[in-house]
Amino acid sequence: MAKVGKIIYLNGLDLAKAKYPKYMTRLFLYSIISITCVVSICSCRFLEEKQKESDAKSDSISFKEQLLDAQLEPINPEIMKHLLQMKHLLPKPIKIPVNSFERENPIVDGVPITDPCYDTPERKKVLNGCDYTSTLVRNTSIQIAANNPGQYNIGQLCDLFDYTLKNWTYINDPIQFNYVAKASESIEQNYTGDCDDFAVLIGSMIMSIGGEVRLNYAWNDSAGHAFVEANLGRVPLTPIKHYIRQRYGLLFSDVVYLRRDLKTQNVWLNMDWFAKHPGGPYYGHHHGIRFFIAYRHCESFEVAENGTIKVFEN
Repeated sequence: MAKVGKIIYLNGLDLAKAKYPKYMTRLFLYSIISITCVVSICSCRFLEEKQKESDAKSDSISFKEQLLDAQLEPINPEIMKHLLQMKHLLPKPIKIPVNSFERENPIVDGVPITDPCYDTPERKKVLNGCDYTSTLVRNTSIQIAANNPGQYNIGQLCDLFDYTLKNWTYINDPIQFNYVAKASESIEQNYTGDCDDFAVLIGSMIMSIGGEVRLNYAWNDSAGHAFVEANLGRVPLTPIKHYIRQRYGLLFSDVVYLRRDLKTQNVWLNMDWFAKHPGGPYYGHHHGIRFFIAYRHCESFEVAENGTIKVFEN
């Protein structure tokens, strides 16, 4: 605004002429437009700053809070990126039945069978290590599984696996000694140990929320390994496979590894740490012994060349 003599100029308008209605109207409109522009610019800047704050806050929220609320990021960063993008597209996790165990070789009435679980102290270590009813194991598991609340479901299985694998640190057993840590002990030691410690822990966590597992000690010609399978009962497998493929960014052509009992038709999902995700490839083996922890039962098995499993009692 400038003043020259008795004439005042404001935004290019001669106020000396403002006594006329058309000039007053023009002055009023220009003033409104000017104020509107200033307000709009300020509003846009305010919204832009708020958006930046929102984006920064979203970026600073950890993966566990955004996605699984319990540090459940997978070990593979590409899978984590995919999960962040696809979480909202994941189907509702299908429920899994509980208490569906049946023996492949039922005990015949009147025929005593010696359970191989009790043949050696080494096998007893495995059974006793699965302290799935302990307060620590139970409380830890339900906090992790709470991301997929409700009845026992495939989402909870994946949550437990992802959390345990992500946090696990491998340490060997003592020399010349097979040490099997209790599940509660592995949690207290910040998820540290070897393959049978991992198997005991993941199996115990699954059982602590109502699931059923079998823990496998398996061997090939040169080495041995311990891993867990989770019983899915007789649920439809298509939605199970769909959920796993969506969650872990797998292709439709990628195999989800399962084993179906020939007699009972129960389906077991591979939960091996080598697999990197539930339903990943099996560790190569041709024989072993599997422990049904909740039932204090064991049975030996052999794997044929075509993949079929032969079960027998010791």
